[in-house]
Amino acid sequence: MVNKFYISSPPNKIHISSWGNKKNPLCLFLHGWMDNSASFESVINKLKKNWFCIAPDLRGFGKSKSKQVHFWFPEYLYDLDNVIKSISKRKINLIGHSMGANIAGLYAGINPDIINKLILIEGFGMPDRSKEDACAHYKKWLTQMNNDIKIRDFDNIESVKQNILKRAPNISKTNLDKYAKKWVSYNKKTKKYEILASKYHKVINPVTYKLKDAIDCWKNIKSPCLWVYNENFINNSFFSKNKKMFNQYKKFFNSPKEAIIKNSNHMIQLEQPDLLYNEIKNFLQN
Repeated sequence: MVNKFYISSPPNKIHISSWGNKKNPLCLFLHGWMDNSASFESVINKLKKNWFCIAPDLRGFGKSKSKQVHFWFPEYLYDLDNVIKSISKRKINLIGHSMGANIAGLYAGINPDIINKLILIEGFGMPDRSKEDACAHYKKWLTQMNNDIKIRDFDNIESVKQNILKRAPNISKTNLDKYAKKWVSYNKKTKKYEILASKYHKVINPVTYKLKDAIDCWKNIKSPCLWVYNENFINNSFFSKNKKMFNQYKKFFNSPKEAIIKNSNHMIQLEQPDLLYNEIKNFLQN
């Protein structure tokens, strides 16, 4: 059984789903960009027997309540901190996918003493943009903010499924049917299915990513770490331009254990939930 509730992270309210016995060890899951907590459900339904699992919808995604038009990356750290403080005073196992993994990696360095184990799924930092033309970047941001911002909508649920299949072609029919209904909501006015996300997430962040800032956080990580990625991840990510960088990033995460998931793409938790569950379970138990 899943419990759903909100916690306050002023000025927003963060939607939380929880599964399992609160007395069991705690696992907290962070989803990626243009996603919501529902993508982890197939994995959590197996873990909930032995772990208390928590999955928030990050601000501006899913059912979390947010009216803002700007989303600064540090605010996700603020929300995560508020979620953790509201849920438990125990150490937690922190698990993130993509953008959620980047949030988790930073937070594990900022508050290392409350992290038991850290699991990052296809989110191991981003390319350094500190040397980019800041003026041009700000101008691009202003242009986007002053234009009509639209988020993808769909005529019917079948179109929603077809879009998901482009990102997760190996997803099972059962998981596809369940996830499709939780990834979108039906707008009675437009008679369209809309992704459960603020349209302002489509605007670039005006503040460029600075690798040095991330390293300042990562170097404080104390917890054992697991990196999970698909077999084509390096060639399909920014690491493809500098494969040595992949190994350089590892040293900041306590030389993490690695797990490669075959027959999967970026949305591993949707395509191969059983394989991902086994990797998470084995890492947490050992």
